[in-house]
Amino acid sequence: MTVNCVDANWNTVSSANPTVRVATSDVNDTDPVNAQLSSGSQTYSVTLKTSGTCVITASDVASVYTQNVSPTITVNTGSAVKLQLLVPGEGTAPGSATGKTGTPSNRTAGVAFDVTVNAVDANWNKVTSAVPTARITTSDPYAAAPAQAQLVSGTGTFTVTLQRSGTTIITGSDVAAVLTANVSPSITINTNGATQLQLLLPGEVAAPGKLTAPAGKTGTPTARVVGAAFDVTVNCVDDWYNKVTTANPQVTVTTSDANDNAILPFTLTLGTATSPVTLHTAGAGHTMTATDSGGSGYNNSTSPVFTATVNNPTKLQLLVPGETAVAGLLSGTPGKTGTPTAAVAGTAFNATVNCVDDWYNIVAAAVQPQVVITTSDIYDSEPIADVLVSSTKTFSVNLLTKGTTVITVTDTLNAGTNYTADVTPNITVGVGTPVKLQLLVPGEGAVPGSATGKTGTANAATTGTSFVVTVNCVDDNWNKVTTASAQITISTNDAFDVEPAAQFLSLGT
Repeated sequence: MTVNCVDANWNTVSSANPTVRVATSDVNDTDPVNAQLSSGSQTYSVTLKTSGTCVITASDVASVYTQNVSPTITVNTGSAVKLQLLVPGEGTAPGSATGKTGTPSNRTAGVAFDVTVNAVDANWNKVTSAVPTARITTSDPYAAAPAQAQLVSGTGTFTVTLQRSGTTIITGSDVAAVLTANVSPSITINTNGATQLQLLLPGEVAAPGKLTAPAGKTGTPTARVVGAAFDVTVNCVDDWYNKVTTANPQVTVTTSDANDNAILPFTLTLGTATSPVTLHTAGAGHTMTATDSGGSGYNNSTSPVFTATVNNPTKLQLLVPGETAVAGLLSGTPGKTGTPTAAVAGTAFNATVNCVDDWYNIVAAAVQPQVVITTSDIYDSEPIADVLVSSTKTFSVNLLTKGTTVITVTDTLNAGTNYTADVTPNITVGVGTPVKLQLLVPGEGAVPGSATGKTGTANAATTGTSFVVTVNCVDDNWNKVTTASAQITISTNDAFDVEPAAQFLSLGT
């Protein structure tokens, strides 16, 4: 553009050379540097940036000469070269350095909002003739992208729903890659209202915003070892699994292990807390559940199925009829339920020996123990020592003496120093079927269960002097059967003695 210094009739006065300022009404352009006219004239370079209309004013810096204003100039947009993305909180500012005003307002996870895409020239003026197909993507890996759409008259609106709290950027790009993409500033995404609990086990990592299985997290629970404490994490989250730091309910964690250590209720702090857990029972079907026990109404959370493995073998476990193994049980009679059923003298029964950890889980020991079964019945024949197979074995036991007996299992292969021995509760041993009589004369005593059933030797008798003999009805092992009531006769090989009359037994004697 040219500026002349003129007389009243617009004739250029070559001798007049004031310093001139050129300014435009375009707030976004850069005005040329002030310059002195030469021979009454000067040319200036002006670049307008904002489409629409504009006027240009030339004025004398010294204010000697009257300024002059151009007629209104129409400023057309340039060719479309890029896209402009506007998120809530931002407005357009064509011709400016950034093309927009404002800053993104905070959004909320799970709440939809609109973004605008414009096709613009190099100076952010919307080009209505440009109608590219636009694509919207976000840095939220779990948000569903809106459908691609062609701009109409250089603009388009897209609905976005973000799922992960924190900060996110949104990108508007040309599917054909002709126009340059545009990226939003960071947008703060707030959590939504708390609705549920989230339980995380070792091996699982929180993944806020993730709704595909496993929702809200990645990874799978790693196997645990019985007796070894581990921490679980409980978060209070919104429907999109974003942790809500203002929600701090009282929580109770329970496990599917009926024999674990009870976990006391605890209260979250800033929406989260950890709690130690110790399992007692080995197996592959464990689960854990976090429940809102404070009445705040948050939905509970149950873990996937995970495995608890056995601990190191430490001891032997002996089970007799009437007892059932219960792995993990430490209360009452540890490791089992039930009480020994009564045995019958002379009738064999099976006793089972297991090699277990401190929590009574059967452990496949690297060195299988050789065990021996002993009883407090001094007359029975005890089974021979034998090596366990896959950490278990059944032994046949035959008790011979009525009364009460205990059975003990001991590790002999390791001289009793490796695996702790186990002793049964008292076992009642009843008599067998009455099958024979036992005759005791002075000097002899009954010894139930022994090979002969008696001890001592007969005392010498004196002719003509009476003495008492005792008759018992006994089982095969010389245990008196009090229910027997046979009629007994006593005879001797003395042809001249007087033998007692036949008599019925009373209480087997």
